[in-house]
Amino acid sequence: MFRTTNACLLTAALLVALSSCGRVSTTAKSDQPEQRAASVPPEHGPNSSTYADDFEAMIELLGDRQLQARQNAQAKLIAMGMSIRPRLHAKIQDKTIDPEVRARLTLVLESLITCMPWPFDCNEAVRRQDEEAKYLGISKELEISIGNNVTMKLVLIPAGKFMMGSPIDEKGREGVEENRGEETLHEVTISKPFYLGIYHVTQEQYELVMGKNPSRFKGKSNPVEMVSWDDATEFCKSLSGKIGRAVGLPTEAQWEFACRAGTSTPFNTGNTISTEQANYDGSKVYGDGKEGVNRDKPTPVGTFKPNAWGLYDMHGNISQWCSDWYSASYYADSPKIDPAGPPVTSRRTRVLRGGSWSYDPKYCRSAGRWADAPDYHSGYGVGFRVVVTIDK
Repeated sequence: MFRTTNACLLTAALLVALSSCGRVSTTAKSDQPEQRAASVPPEHGPNSSTYADDFEAMIELLGDRQLQARQNAQAKLIAMGMSIRPRLHAKIQDKTIDPEVRARLTLVLESLITCMPWPFDCNEAVRRQDEEAKYLGISKELEISIGNNVTMKLVLIPAGKFMMGSPIDEKGREGVEENRGEETLHEVTISKPFYLGIYHVTQEQYELVMGKNPSRFKGKSNPVEMVSWDDATEFCKSLSGKIGRAVGLPTEAQWEFACRAGTSTPFNTGNTISTEQANYDGSKVYGDGKEGVNRDKPTPVGTFKPNAWGLYDMHGNISQWCSDWYSASYYADSPKIDPAGPPVTSRRTRVLRGGSWSYDPKYCRSAGRWADAPDYHSGYGVGFRVVVTIDK
């Protein structure tokens, strides 16, 4: 569990340390003479006509030579709250702004997210979704038409910070093996919200976009299976062209953050799971659970209750491709903000998450990870769900 107060104090200390580096211009190259530090503008609410001006003024002050001016600017930006996050992203990505200023802005962004407690309950999960949608001025749910009266539903996943991986004493935790990587617990920030499909891609949706259905267990509401990573990414490209928006596979970090929905337990259902909550090999038991049904096939999407963010079948039913290349040891030195996987590895395999209908429940845990070749087609327990990028 995060120690929120200490994390906020640490971030504040880092902000001050970066502020003490001396004056830098907000542009990467500038011949403008140094000026005296301006005073911090008076407080204005997010609906004020001067709010945007205040934001730009604070950006300028982050490049001032006076430490107090920089500290005031950083404090003011943090006080503006989560509503400035889209504009912070834009500034951080603007290569015309001095790298030191962008580094300070990154720490401001970190501070805003760090001070959000984790883990959190289902009520807080819903509140964060609602708050994110309000700040961005978008719907919490997205429904896209892919033709022939067929739609795809997605839900907003807010930005946040969490502990990715599993505690060393979590039952079923795997060490470094041939296909199952280490789950070292480490802190990860998801700095940008995104839309994630509430269901696996169904056979009806896949066939409409790709013109074929490779699945063994037929049914238009069943998840598509026997699709390779290459197939899944080709589907995403085709759907992107069809709807005019960026569609892709989730990163491994996005997937686990969304799966957990604020939980730190082995499953988003708690310390164990049952076949009344998910589709897996019910002859196997996890922790204090009980033996259940072994269905021996996938179930239609939406059969079980969703997690707190409205996502179905994050445990079991069909394993899900992620966008990342796989490395068993990646967690040891992965980025803390928006990790997207290692460069292509010698094994050339892609990450899979979630487990499937044929799996022991220990392999369906939130932290469980394994991989296969991107051209692997023969897995009738392998499918995917999609991410739609938010441009704001």
